[in-house]
Amino acid sequence: MEKANIAIESGKAKENGKESKGNIPGNVISLADVRNQKSQSFMPYTQFGYLYPTRPENHVMPGLLGFYEKQNWIAQIKKCGVCGLIIVSPSKEITVMNRHNEVHKLWKPTNEIETVFKSLPNKWYVFCAEILDSKTKHIKNTVYLFDMLVSDNQLMIGSTYIDRYNKMKNLFKIRGTNFQYDIVNDQFWIANNHPTNFLNIFNSLTSPEDEGLVLKNPQGKLELPYKPTANSGWQVKCRKGNKSYGF
Repeated sequence: MEKANIAIESGKAKENGKESKGNIPGNVISLADVRNQKSQSFMPYTQFGYLYPTRPENHVMPGLLGFYEKQNWIAQIKKCGVCGLIIVSPSKEITVMNRHNEVHKLWKPTNEIETVFKSLPNKWYVFCAEILDSKTKHIKNTVYLFDMLVSDNQLMIGSTYIDRYNKMKNLFKIRGTNFQYDIVNDQFWIANNHPTNFLNIFNSLTSPEDEGLVLKNPQGKLELPYKPTANSGWQVKCRKGNKSYGF
């Protein structure tokens, strides 16, 4: 793939070695700084810059699960957690941020979680995850990874979801697995993909930590994550009804 010649800097973007016009509010990567880049270009990611996590915005009813299954989408268990980013620097500094571009103030990774991230090569990595702690009664201090935006100092614009997912899983040593997720250690999980039986899986979810399913097009391509909805077009969610919402 052709590499975009833009480096993500703290608060600013640089193009061809020159500072672009204007600061990036809240260190969010700006669409204006890459509008001339090709949609399938990886971008160098050389310093901290906030990226919005990939997450669905649209809801579907359980009756539509079969439709997405026929479209060869995949399903993941939707966990009840705090969605956000885990950013790992080459010096192994780990930053956890929520989906509102704020540092997570109520939770820090445990030694068991830090050890896994610190085993990565000395490059930039950015993961999307649910932090399972404050919203769950029975699961604490656990990360549930489901996507990776940056690997080896590259923001993977134009990459398919399934390619990023497989690349992410290959970074870690899987100790065990169950129906819902692969286990790196007791506090470090990676969501499993399910290609079939969406409705049966949905109906089998009984734990309060399981909100429903997230359905994803495995060939959906990563758009520049400059706004919360940038990558909502290739995924939807189907939630179990409760007092707050019907589905």
